[in-house]
Amino acid sequence: MAGKENIRLAFVATSDGGNNLFIDNVEFYVDDNTSPVSIESQYEVYGVGSNVKLTFNLAEKETVHLKIYNMLGQPVLEDQLFDVLNQTYTFDIHQQGTGIYIIWVQFANQVGSSKVFLTGSN
Repeated sequence: MAGKENIRLAFVATSDGGNNLFIDNVEFYVDDNTSPVSIESQYEVYGVGSNVKLTFNLAEKETVHLKIYNMLGQPVLEDQLFDVLNQTYTFDIHQQGTGIYIIWVQFANQVGSSKVFLTGSN
């Protein structure tokens, strides 16, 4: 199913005993990562080497605006992510070098920022 644009699933249960089957809390992911990062909040930002990782856990698909700033306040990356739901994005900024970066995220009616320390190498 990974990589497919449109997938349709059907759950069918047949019982002669009249018992009902309820299926809930079904989650679908847009990538083939079998061990996604589990988070409690709507998003989590963390740094690994020269990569900024941004994991989402949203109730509905949202468009996310992302900006990464260095400590001088200069933007080093700006991006717009579409149809974000519950996945992890990786942004490689190795060309910027070791340092502290501010990650600014805006979606729906929420705005947040986080600091990450990157080592400049993977």
